[in-house]
Amino acid sequence: MPRLRSRLAELSALANDQDWSDYKSCSSVLKEKSCLEDVLWKIGKIESDLDFLSELESIGGDPGMEQELERVCREVDKFVDSDPEDQLDAFMTIRAGSGGKEAQDWAQMLLRMYCKWSSRCGLEVEMMDIVYADIGIRSVVLRINGPGAYGRMKTERGIHRLSRVSPYDQADRRQTSFSSIEVIPHHAKSDLFVDPKDLDVYYCCGSGPGGQAINKTEVVAVVKHLPTGIIVRSQATRSQQKNKEVAIGILRSRLVEMQREEERSEKDARRKLARKPSFGGEARRTYVLSQHPAIHDHYTEKTGRVKDVMDGDLSSLY
Repeated sequence: MPRLRSRLAELSALANDQDWSDYKSCSSVLKEKSCLEDVLWKIGKIESDLDFLSELESIGGDPGMEQELERVCREVDKFVDSDPEDQLDAFMTIRAGSGGKEAQDWAQMLLRMYCKWSSRCGLEVEMMDIVYADIGIRSVVLRINGPGAYGRMKTERGIHRLSRVSPYDQADRRQTSFSSIEVIPHHAKSDLFVDPKDLDVYYCCGSGPGGQAINKTEVVAVVKHLPTGIIVRSQATRSQQKNKEVAIGILRSRLVEMQREEERSEKDARRKLARKPSFGGEARRTYVLSQHPAIHDHYTEKTGRVKDVMDGDLSSLY
């Protein structure tokens, strides 16, 4: 704790003396400062909870003390098990699965939900790429920036299943559709070398809203990594070169994750997400929007209110 507080004091001094024309340097200092503040706040909260429980015990205990103790233990477990990568920015990809127009509309609903959730968490969302459909979207790639972005977002990866009476079915039948969520950390400082000879790069036009610059100009950069077959797109800016750099950055993050997972000899979480989101896949969460509306999380076994969750308040599901 003393070392952390000492480092925080150093960063605070740096932030005050920083040359704010040097955006990258300032951003790095402020991000580390914010991460340290978050860690110290969590430690302080746990210490405060433990002191409170100690006081309860000294005065003879309390009927709810056991539940409070379990809650504090869960908080400690979360803190101890946290990964340093949790503080990195994140790339989130939302893909519509089986279900046609209904699935494409569902993917757009998830996009809205995660943008609202990010805002509630004090995180910034940048759209790196989006592929529109006649209704809704086929896929979208977001970069979510801010302290703890990856740590918050990684729990959302998996298959998200929607059950409702489809507004696109004239017979008003209840339908089930799927979308998948992929989340990887943004390894901005990775020294992983990507050989340009292994890349197939081309440019194309975008789709959907955006005017002539998007729809009639080939500004969307598409990068294919030949050894792995990974394809990344970017239309974050109106510059071909900048979009190419963004796409290669996303590709590098994906390759780093692939490499680390192989080293850890763990099952490839992205391989699960690559499976077609349909009835055969294991759902991360089920959203029932008809008859008895409810949202059920299959990992935490908790149920949330539809309106709250879809408006970005996911706290009830954790």
